[in-house]
Amino acid sequence: MINELKTTRISLLLCTMSLSVQAAEIWVNTDQTTNPFQDDGRCTFLEAIEASENNISSGNTAGECSAGDPSPVVDQILFTPEMLPATLAIESAVFISESLHISGPHKDLLTLTGIASDRLIEIVPKLNQTHTISDITIAGGYAGIGNIPDNTGGAMMVSLAESSLLIERSRFVNNNAEYAGGAMTIGYGGSSNNLTTITHSEFIDNWTIGSEVQINGNTGGGGAIFIAAYQDVIISHSTFTGNQARNLTAPQPTGDGIGGAIWMLSSTSLATSTLTIDSSTFDSNQAYGVGGAISIGGPGFPADYSLVDIKHNTITNNTADANFSDTSDAGGGIFSSTSDLVNVFNNVIARNRDNSVSSRPNLSGNFNTIGHNYINGNQGISGTFPFGSPNVNDDFVVPAAGGPNLDLLADNGGPTLTRAIRPGSPLIDQGKCGNATTDQRGHKNELQASRIIDNKTVTDFVDGCDIGAYEDGAISDNPAPNAIPDTYVVLEDFSLIADDVDGNFTPADDNDNGLLVNDLDNDSLWVLTAGSFVPDSIDMTDAGNLNLMVDGGFTYTPGSNEFGTATTSYQISDRYNHDTAAFTVIVLPVNDAPSFLLEGFSHFSFADSTPYVTYEDWAINMYSGADNEADQQLSFIISYIEGDASFFTVEPFVDASTGTLSFDLSDQAEGQVTLMIQLVDDGGTDNGGIDTSAGELITISRTISDVIFKNSFEQAGT
Repeated sequence: MINELKTTRISLLLCTMSLSVQAAEIWVNTDQTTNPFQDDGRCTFLEAIEASENNISSGNTAGECSAGDPSPVVDQILFTPEMLPATLAIESAVFISESLHISGPHKDLLTLTGIASDRLIEIVPKLNQTHTISDITIAGGYAGIGNIPDNTGGAMMVSLAESSLLIERSRFVNNNAEYAGGAMTIGYGGSSNNLTTITHSEFIDNWTIGSEVQINGNTGGGGAIFIAAYQDVIISHSTFTGNQARNLTAPQPTGDGIGGAIWMLSSTSLATSTLTIDSSTFDSNQAYGVGGAISIGGPGFPADYSLVDIKHNTITNNTADANFSDTSDAGGGIFSSTSDLVNVFNNVIARNRDNSVSSRPNLSGNFNTIGHNYINGNQGISGTFPFGSPNVNDDFVVPAAGGPNLDLLADNGGPTLTRAIRPGSPLIDQGKCGNATTDQRGHKNELQASRIIDNKTVTDFVDGCDIGAYEDGAISDNPAPNAIPDTYVVLEDFSLIADDVDGNFTPADDNDNGLLVNDLDNDSLWVLTAGSFVPDSIDMTDAGNLNLMVDGGFTYTPGSNEFGTATTSYQISDRYNHDTAAFTVIVLPVNDAPSFLLEGFSHFSFADSTPYVTYEDWAINMYSGADNEADQQLSFIISYIEGDASFFTVEPFVDASTGTLSFDLSDQAEGQVTLMIQLVDDGGTDNGGIDTSAGELITISRTISDVIFKNSFEQAGT
């Protein structure tokens, strides 16, 4: 049965930790990490940590970090939407002792990254503290060569003293340590009541290097996590993939990299640690030594005292003895040298590999089955796991050629990657849910308080639950967000600013609403595709630029003189599930004013009789106003500023195709006329468009010098 001692101990600790007080909020508003400690109106992440630890504000200027509160208040560090998405470079570890919640927006929107010179976070022992890290990515941490534990915990060192740490909806990627815990080491703090809970999180491509042989003949391990003595650890609804426990020295018979994803060590009966792994996936991890996915103890630790429960998990495609050097069995899935049996219940442990001479592809060590485990091949474990579907222990143990019929690791909903069950899989309805209310994704039966989805085409073995971390046909317990397509309108050569993120600032104007206003969910939503980019368009050469904020606000500026339709999509998340919708901006045309250049004279002076005037290229460079208005029809209009049409027998006319000016003066014309000549297009004036160019003034004058000619000869008889 499940360890009663462990359950009681954790329950008492959870009750103690539930007494924490409401958080004081410290808002980080910049991604600056160089010269971070300045009174400059910005609250940097490093300043926020200091403000929480020392309970002093980071400066007097508006925008600086506010002071934290002393324990038992749990300070909360948050991040303003304006600074996101962001990557914060951490050059050396930040130290946390007082109760703190580092509350990110979403693991895809905020990354704390090391520069491969130090770990990023160190939680140091202080009694009765409550810590939480949520919704961030931690990457690029490194614990270098040194003494234990300095050479462990590439991203984090978690050293608790009768305290707790919750890590939720976070991602650890590309962290490494020389000895143990490529992403995280849990240990080296107090000796009792230390609870670490990791849920809905991902550990991807972390590793231990193994460049030094330790005194007991091993090179370390725990590609993702190393768990030392005096710890209670719960890992649930999480995924471990691509993690490695390597060995860069000569192969060690007792300790090439131990535990591709997790290495746990309780080396004395007085320093017992407990571990529960529930509803999680371990896929494609590898150890150069034992325990392709998980190692409890190891070859150099024949008397380990850890207490371990492993239930509702999918453990597949992991590899032990990846460097082909071990002469003893290595356990491709799980290796255990514990004195107490490792409890396993309702797990898929299949298609793992052990390259050692005495191969144990899936399990090596002593285990207690509670039934409903699917295992292909029972080499070395046939006493506990005899063949049978089901066998006498209610497990499904098939020959090595058998398989669970799972899809590859993918996004199947929920915060983590999972392996979906294919139709016809032998896992369907052959498990037992026990008290599991959801699968790894957080999916369940919509009508019941259980994860069970009964497939009517399959005969149930017990309660109809599927074996492993995934329940086929289940839906999210946390309703998935519904992203609704959005369409906006903007005028050519104007910017669209949608800064009414909740629709309440200008309720009568929907065109300035943020994208999230019409999207549906019970939780806060975040735009995961935030950033600055060029949208798509089939009718605009330059589709302009879209600057999209994580809160759904945005600014869109179309290309100069462009009109048409810009399209893109945006993805939203409530931190558990996500959805995608189309996003369209219609750019309405605004007619650009036409233009021309005056090449000819602006003043014409005549005396006595004049010929018909034709002036070629009087106007040049007739232009519609924009290249995408080139099909408009152009014409010149003439207005009289001084004088009128009686001055001419043929009024002035400018040919818009050639620029030729022509006119003919009246015989009686004398004095001066002033004309305004403008170019006009047929684009209209809708939306504030302009269809008329700036004008050119010309004057035409005539002086008659001969009085007889002037009077058209005197009449007879005068």
